[in-house]
Amino acid sequence: MDRFNVRSSKRLATIVEVLQVIEEMMDSPDNSPADLFSFPSTRDIADRCSLSIYSTRHILLLLQEKGLIHSVKGKHTKHLYWKRTDSPGLKH
Repeated sequence: MDRFNVRSSKRLATIVEVLQVIEEMMDSPDNSPADLFSFPSTRDIADRCSLSIYSTRHILLLLQEKGLIHSVKGKHTKHLYWKRTDSPGLKH
């Protein structure tokens, strides 16, 4: 995580938690990789991490900028869904 400009250990812990939530939600046995809705939405992640939607979106955009995750826009919806990339920094 040294690639991030992290000002505090609390912020680093929050970033790690967001990544873990994405991993857990994507790896759920109920999810199909072909199903867009198997990817967690910004709201799903915010709720699981007990963060505001705005804080969560900020962290998600930072992670996307670093190439660790990317977003998928739902068809006929404003929601963004998030999935991990094939970055070597993440376990699969």
